Amino acid sequence: AIVLRPVKFVAPRSTEDGGEEESSDPDSHHEDLKLSEKIITFFIDKNLYMHGEFLLFALVLLADVFATFGLFIPYHHLSPVAIKAGLSSKQAAFIISAIGISSTVGRILAGWLSDRPWLHPITIAAACIWLVVPGLVLFCIATSYPFFLFLGSSFGLLTGAWIAVMSPIFVRVLGLPLLTPAFGLLTGIRGVTALAGPPLAAKAVEHFEDRRVALYCSGLFMGISAVLFTVAAIWNRSRRIRRSYHQL
Repeated sequence: AIVLRPVKFVAPRSTEDGGEEESSDPDSHHEDLKLSEKIITFFIDKNLYMHGEFLLFALVLLADVFATFGLFIPYHHLSPVAIKAGLSSKQAAFIISAIGISSTVGRILAGWLSDRPWLHPITIAAACIWLVVPGLVLFCIATSYPFFLFLGSSFGLLTGAWIAVMSPIFVRVLGLPLLTPAFGLLTGIRGVTALAGPPLAAKAVEHFEDRRVALYCSGLFMGISAVLFTVAAIWNRSRRIRRSYHQL
């Protein structure tokens, strides 16, 4: 038996010289899209990057990357700066311990604040990173042990709060079901940036032959992160306002 079926005819497009141009193959374009989708889903959960708030999530993730670049630089370069300012080695070592102790307090406080309905975790992260930047600059001009201790405790408190609010941010923006893939992606990227930050600062120290340059680099990374977190907070607020108008 002969089976007849309609054949789709695509008219060839004419070129400038009067010839005919062959039509592009839609199957190849479809295969390219499938390949790119496979590459993306290899690194990112499909439900995550297809979420309506994925761009906001990506902006928050980028802000966190820059903050992580600057986070571990003081742990490596602060003690030599403090010793050069006149502190003893024991006093310089205790400043690092104070950062760790105050970081625990900051995480607890940020966890409590994140549960408040009137305060979004992105706003908390933006405020904390903005407040970190002046302290990193003041490290370079500090001369007394109490002032170093105050700056170190403030640094630990604020960075601990920022680290603690990332999970609430993902829950608020993406929902609880996507917390696991979102935080897994964040942890992987944090690991790379945490390893890259101190060596980059060390290169700057070698070039300028001044340990304080490392703290300036940390402040620069934190400043970029603060700007990105602020943009994310404004964007999130505007989207929430538009969503409430649509519901009305």
